[in-house]
Amino acid sequence: MSMPVIRRLQQGTVEVRGGQIHVDCPPGAVPPVIRVPGDLTVRVNGQPAHGLVTLRPGDRLEVDLPVQERAAHVEVEVSSDQMACHVAVWPRVRRVLRLADSPPAPLWDPAVVVIEERVAELRPADVLAAMAEKGVVFGIDAEAVAEAAAAADGRARPGAPRRPKVTTVGWSACSPTNPV
Repeated sequence: MSMPVIRRLQQGTVEVRGGQIHVDCPPGAVPPVIRVPGDLTVRVNGQPAHGLVTLRPGDRLEVDLPVQERAAHVEVEVSSDQMACHVAVWPRVRRVLRLADSPPAPLWDPAVVVIEERVAELRPADVLAAMAEKGVVFGIDAEAVAEAAAAADGRARPGAPRRPKVTTVGWSACSPTNPV
């Protein structure tokens, strides 16, 4: 009596390399499955996909990864005695979503990597314009303003309080509209 031959079924897989989706589903293989999270837009052969989706040989898989931009922003806060101010600067930033690389797997859970990149640097003139809008036009340390614009990290940089002509303590400072 001969033993029955047990054949192992080949399993289809999905993987991501360099942000590109690769589906391997040879004829006769068990098709791979993807689990579509609710916050991601996935289409199979142009049709929206939700939940668990079984892929077939020849299926086209597309994932929408939106690009978001945050505008540059300068915030100027003048002290109540109008003898000092704080300046916080944020650059214009583009948030790019990319698919995270993943090894071949029969069940694919898409993972997204967020990459933030500065789109454009702020100029000292942009910071000075924001300061002028708040009435700060005298006693400005131009070097400190240039450094604050270059840093553009959103941290408030304090000025030295209670001085007739404000000088910097660290990054940026300003004085009130009253000339010294």
